[in-house]
Amino acid sequence: MTSVDIDPELVDLARERLAANGHTPTLAAVDGHTGYPPGAPYDRIIATCAVPAIPASWLDQAAPGAVILTDVHGPLGGTLVRLTVDDHGTATGRFVPHWAGFMTLRHDVEPSQPRWPVLELPATQSWTTIDPLTLNTHGLFGFIVQWQLPEVTHGRMTDDDGQPAVFLLARDGSRAEVATTPTARGYPVRQYGPQRLWDRVEHAASFWNEQGRPSYERFGLTATTHDQYVWYDQPDGPHRWSLPLDRPAE
Repeated sequence: MTSVDIDPELVDLARERLAANGHTPTLAAVDGHTGYPPGAPYDRIIATCAVPAIPASWLDQAAPGAVILTDVHGPLGGTLVRLTVDDHGTATGRFVPHWAGFMTLRHDVEPSQPRWPVLELPATQSWTTIDPLTLNTHGLFGFIVQWQLPEVTHGRMTDDDGQPAVFLLARDGSRAEVATTPTARGYPVRQYGPQRLWDRVEHAASFWNEQGRPSYERFGLTATTHDQYVWYDQPDGPHRWSLPLDRPAE
């Protein structure tokens, strides 16, 4: 049994309390992202933290037949996934049927908030029937949209008309602003930049509705050290969404 945490004080406290009860597992104060090579290979990896994709080190340190349980989560949604590692180091499995989650994995040096460009670009105006607040209030819908927009951040704002709105922002400066108060035509949408981010939200909603609003367990994840993707129903099916592999903090 091996357990790691980034906080040395928590590790020392855990070691003291476990020893008082007659338990002496291996405990280490390290970045969980790197795993713990001295104890590998592992038959079970249980991570009570959220990651945007499975760290390559976890796959490298997993024995054939190992099970990995963790929260794969992005800014818009996610939940726990249970993966089994095959003889070639590929981990595949499904998300659990109900939402569950943990705090984001912490590192030695906390990454700063993304400083992505906010470009002054001409906007295209449209309207949507989707309440933008459902990205926050409907966990399953946020989960569906997350795989369409894996590298997009979002939040609340006040738009140029002084109205409350939800924004989506991509690394290349593309953004969408959607007012939270509907008009007779729907919720006003402004989109800027090379990507039409809200169109991707609409596409995710259409897919979800066309499939009968499937829940979490209809989706799964396949992970190798060089490629990871979320899939619907079957790993080799037509509906797959690539996950970005880890990047250094910006």
